Amino acid sequence: MTEDSTLTTMVPPELLARVRTIAKRSDREFADCVRQAVTDFCETWELYHETVDSILRNDDERPCLRVANS
Repeated sequence: MTEDSTLTTMVPPELLARVRTIAKRSDREFADCVRQAVTDFCETWELYHETVDSILRNDDERPCLRVANS
């Protein structure tokens, strides 16, 4: 198992309160909620960039429906 690293950042008090509230309501540790938020952020933006790169390379294999004008 890898050793965890420490992340320090400044956040608005309202955001901190929101995370604390969610942690309490979901019976989770504050650190677990922050870890999940960072993980979700990374996964979302990695997928976004992979999609954009795929489109720019023009290797998007999704079917494309074209409608002819009448």
